[in-house]
Amino acid sequence: MRKIDRILLGIVFLAVFWRLADQALFTVDRAPVRQPVAAYAALDAQVGAVRISLPDAQIATSQLRKNSAYTGSAFALSNSGYWGTATHVTNGCKRLVLLHEQKSGSYRRILVAGWRALKGTDVAIIDSEGGKPGLPLAKALVGKGERGFFFGYPQGNPSAGYATNIGRTRMVRFKGREKEPADVWAITQMVPGNKIILGGNSGGPMLNEDGEVVGVVSAGNDRRGRMFTSIVANLGGLQSFSQPQHRSGPKLRPSNYADYGQQLRLEGLVTKVSCRT
Repeated sequence: MRKIDRILLGIVFLAVFWRLADQALFTVDRAPVRQPVAAYAALDAQVGAVRISLPDAQIATSQLRKNSAYTGSAFALSNSGYWGTATHVTNGCKRLVLLHEQKSGSYRRILVAGWRALKGTDVAIIDSEGGKPGLPLAKALVGKGERGFFFGYPQGNPSAGYATNIGRTRMVRFKGREKEPADVWAITQMVPGNKIILGGNSGGPMLNEDGEVVGVVSAGNDRRGRMFTSIVANLGGLQSFSQPQHRSGPKLRPSNYADYGQQLRLEGLVTKVSCRT
């Protein structure tokens, strides 16, 4: 066999191998579920009564490339296989996989059966074949000056951080066609590395000191050190999927949040989301 023939054969082999590996990674057992879910009626009044203290924030929506891979974050809602994330983490995806971080640094796949968006919010639900004890959802709106702790996978890497709430705004997307109240946070620290990198944190939880989810990470500005999360009132649609069986233990503080974040990730309560467009 000529050298050029061997090279061509090798290229073909690698292409076929990559295609099969890609299909294996993103195999799902059922067709994706994308129907919107009605907002939780008991909290609708809170949404209408929310006081906006900051100017509207124009959120840029990036154009997804076809046949590309993107990462985000998610958190456990229940042992029944429901997870919370951000709608824009799932938008445009043909296939999704949840990736559970292991102590070795590798990831265990959790196959996704479908996903759906909460109508009018950047909050979504992922359905999988197996779940984890759900993180509790907060009931009270966050107050200015309160501290929050966030966990996820910026640029696909495990991370944790804490921030202070500086008020409430409206996130404006799609040239004003979509407006959603959001909490604004000033980031104090992110670890490891103490460098603010937010891309990939989307969909991860923002927790209060009691370990309750007060928001889903929706957007951020690395340069200014600002993060936007959905407000508690807009998490209401998650209530019917939630079984809050996880208990956080000691109150979260700047001294212990990083270790707690690692615990959440290794127990699979905060996962990486891999999207294939």
